[in-house]
Amino acid sequence: MARRTTTVSSTPTPGAALASRREPAGGPELFLTDAGAALALANEARYRTLERVFGIQRSDVNLLTAVVALMVANSVYEKVTTVRPPRPPSIPAVAIGVGALRESIYGVAGPASRDTPLGGTLIALAVLGGLARPPVVRSIRGTRASWRRVHHSFLSRYGHLIPGESGARPSPSG
Repeated sequence: MARRTTTVSSTPTPGAALASRREPAGGPELFLTDAGAALALANEARYRTLERVFGIQRSDVNLLTAVVALMVANSVYEKVTTVRPPRPPSIPAVAIGVGALRESIYGVAGPASRDTPLGGTLIALAVLGGLARPPVVRSIRGTRASWRRVHHSFLSRYGHLIPGESGARPSPSG
């Protein structure tokens, strides 16, 4: 009978070496672990709650959850289909809003602005101009930059054909 001998290696396996050098979990690993634990606890709470409230077995909890989810979805659908657009504000509400806006404009402009014809309109146009200026300036700058790119592209392709153009290359035939 042959005797089998096994030798025990004194060098650690790669897995053991990694396990001994492994740093504590943190960042995304810790977040995923915590999220998994939270989901497991929420699932267990769902099982226990539905078992106690409805008196059903653990194997039927998923079916009841699906039925409840469909009932909630149907209720939300019915509410969404019956939503009507909001009514416009009433005339008294508009009058109060316009009066409050006018008085606030006069409060900013001072008492002399009450005697200025169309003073509120002038201030409103100044405010609108201040609000509209940045997008208009960006649009104009973008348009100029686009025009420069198109013009440069045109000159780089066809500039040699335009006589007297600065930087134009002479045509190969002439």
